[in-house]
Formats: sequence, C-alpha cells, structure tokens
Amino acid sequence: MVKRLFYTILFLLGGFSTATSQSGQVPIDIGKEVEKRILPPVLIEGEDAKTTSLRERMEHLNIPGISLAIIKDGEIILTEGFGKAHSTGNQPVTSATLFQAASLSKPVTASAVLSLVVDGNADLDEDINRYLESWNLPDNGFTNHEPVTIRRLLNHTAGVNVHGFNGYPAGQDDYPVLRDILEGSGSTNSESIKVIHTPGSQWQYSGGGYTVIQQILEDISGHSFTEIMKQTVFESLDMTGSTFEQNLPDSLREIAANAHVRGNFPLPTGWHIYPEKAAAGLWTTPSDLALWISEIQNAVINNESKIFTVAAAREMLIPDHGGWGLGVQINSKGDSLHFSHSGANEGFRSYLIGFVNQRHGIVIMTNSDNGSMIVPEITRTVAYHLNWPQYQPSIRTVVDLDPEKLDVFSGIYELETGIPLEITPGNNKLYVSVSGEHVAEFLPVSDTTFFDVSTDVRIEFLPAATGETDELKLIIEQHKLSGYRSDSFDR
Repeated sequence: MVKRLFYTILFLLGGFSTATSQSGQVPIDIGKEVEKRILPPVLIEGEDAKTTSLRERMEHLNIPGISLAIIKDGEIILTEGFGKAHSTGNQPVTSATLFQAASLSKPVTASAVLSLVVDGNADLDEDINRYLESWNLPDNGFTNHEPVTIRRLLNHTAGVNVHGFNGYPAGQDDYPVLRDILEGSGSTNSESIKVIHTPGSQWQYSGGGYTVIQQILEDISGHSFTEIMKQTVFESLDMTGSTFEQNLPDSLREIAANAHVRGNFPLPTGWHIYPEKAAAGLWTTPSDLALWISEIQNAVINNESKIFTVAAAREMLIPDHGGWGLGVQINSKGDSLHFSHSGANEGFRSYLIGFVNQRHGIVIMTNSDNGSMIVPEITRTVAYHLNWPQYQPSIRTVVDLDPEKLDVFSGIYELETGIPLEITPGNNKLYVSVSGEHVAEFLPVSDTTFFDVSTDVRIEFLPAATGETDELKLIIEQHKLSGYRSDSFDR
C-alpha cells in the first residue's frame, strides 16, 4: 500500500517524461514495436532496453482494451485495437470500436465554435450573454468590469466553476436537460454554473464553461448540439465513427466499448450518460480524432482546412494563462510546438497529442480508469521510433562510485509532503524505501545525482559543509520536492 501511494504521488506530480533525446531510428512496423516492445522511461547507455509487450502491460495494469491511432508526416499510419471491448466477453477492440472521449470532447467542440466565428456568427471577445437566448449566465461582482467571453470559456480563463461531471448511469428513464444542468436544478448531480473569479484573471479548468458553450451553439444556430457537431465537424472531416448522441442506437451499442472501473470491473449499465455533451459527451474512435488532429496541422502548415480558416487554426494554438489555447493545452514552442488534451469519464481514459510542424500525432483510448497509466508507455515508444522532439525515453549513463561516497547518503529524509524516505546504499546504487518497504533502486549518474530506471525520477543530494548530506531534492519532471535528514521517524 505504501509503495502504491508513493508512486501515485510521483505520477500525479510528474505526468510523464518529455525528454528530448533523439533516437534517429525509423521502425519498419510501428504497430509491432508498440505491441511487442514497450520501452521503459530510461534507456541506459551501453545496455539493451528492457522492453515488455503491450499485452503484459495491459494485464499488469488491469486494462481490458486499448485503441490507438498514429500520425506520421500528416498521414495516419496505424489504427489498431488491442484487448477486449468488455472484460468478461469475447468482443475484441478494433479500430472501429467506439470509446467515450470524455474531455477530448472539448477541443472538438472548440473547432465547431471557431467555424461559427469564421462564418461571422460569433465573436470570440464579446460578452456571451449577447448570444445566449434561452438562459443567461448570471452577472455578479466578478463580472462588473470584465465579461465572460467565448475565448475565455474555451481556454478556461472565464472564471466559471464546475471542473467536471460525474455522468448518469445508462438505462435511467430520463436525464437532466441542458437548462437544468446550467441552473443546477431538477435531477442534476452538479452545482449551478456561475462565475467565481474575475474573468481573464486566472486559469481554472472548467467543464461548466463548455456546458455554457453548448448552450451558446444551440442558441446561435437554432439546432441541437448533436446536429451542429455532426454537420460542422463530423461530416466535413468524414469522421464517420463519431457522435454526441447519448442514448446510442442499437447499431452503435454493438460496437461500443464497456466502461471499466478499478481496472477491469465493468460498469453494470455499460457506461455513463453525459448530457453535458460539449464537456464530456463524445463517442468516437482514435482514427476519427486523428483526422481532426490532421485538420489542424493542415490548416497551419498547408493553409488548407475544411472547417475553419488558417487564422482561426492559428488562434486555437495561441497559449494564454496556464499554457492553454482554445480547447487544447499548448506545449513547447518552435519546432517542438504541439497541442494535447486528456480525457477521463467514468471507466474511460483517453489522450491525444499533435505536433504542428512535424505533423506527427497520437490518439490513445482505453475502456478503463487505469488507462492513463499506460498512456506514457505507449507515447514514449512511438516518440522514440518516430523521432519526436519530445516524449522520448531519457538516455542515462551510469557511473561507478566508491562505497564510501555512497555511505554519506545513508539515512532517513523527510520530504516536504511529510513522506519519509529511508535510503540505504549498496551495490553501486541507493535503495529507497518508505517505512521499511522497498520502493525503488536509484542508479548514479554523478557523485550526487541518482535516477530510478523504472520512472526516471531523480534524487539530487546537496552536501553540507561537514561532508554529510542533510538535504536532497526529489526531481519529477519540472517538479522538485525538498527533503531533509530526519531523526523523527522510526526505522
């Protein structure tokens, strides 16, 4: 339990590696590499990589099914499914299997909004109450001097509440309508949508904001959100496996993946219903989302788009507070510029990345709430073989240290989070434990810096003038946790 808690903290703090080491390799069959040889977070110079099969990782993490699409140089080079659509059945996941995209609904919705802007039906920077007819976002002290705008709703700076939605078990007699969700009335299980910070002052992720966007689209067009998305995005991009319908027709239910919680336990009702469609209601496939990613890349690089102008596509990729553009998170700059988004509905996890200049990308969809744990493993394997500017495994060179140099690090250190780390040297490595339970082995890359080969988490020691080490830093990506030698914990 302690070990699991420790790694959970590391995962939440660090996400996954965006190392920029270059492999220079182009695989003959990227699908086979993913299926047979998942790479570890760290490659040790001079040693063969210790790989595992995707099936082994899925079994270890209790993930029933995965669907995957990979883009290289603007072409979709792989669409493939692995595992089962239902953990207790025999239906395999294929490239046509439908998954709930969860929050990947948001960037797809944003592209439809930009299409309306291009057509002159909306302005990104007008007060949204100008467009809302069937409901108005209540004004309050936070909106006295700054308006809530479409732009701010799309990039999560509108100051609107409600991070996400829990959904409703499929099979109920009825579900809240959009007006009820906005007002927090009726049978809705979320609070009313309101402004809780001054618009434009800060970034705060808000599914509630996208629910307002859903109402704006319906009020401007006079059509249902589902129909708007079908006509504006899905039909334009030939996304034939995508829908915002929540009560799936029988023909689609037959090819839909079942949601699984706590790993591989299927939801008895199959999945949850999300009437908050713009925020979480998309059913789709990785191959369809790959078409969507390619559309943005085409617009920016080739000045071609079926749904919006080049200027609108570029607008989508301009970061604001928190590094977010319009519907997507913007990562890095220059040649490594790319956008991404994750999704998490009950029993589903998904992720997408699109590199703009290289026109590379990936979409990963899973039918398990453990799915986010395998995303970095698949991503780094693809990144390595397709030579992406980021997300590749780190490459480390291990050095040999004299035992006496290791001995100075022995002891118990308390992290600023309150977690005690017991460090024991031996065999040219440091054994790091929590409350006496073995956690990881850290190998040296210098006299004072060590790394864990299974996570690429690093420990950097800061020697005191006495020669002993009183302070360390646990480094997880850009996050650093300080720790100090402590005698307050029993060994």
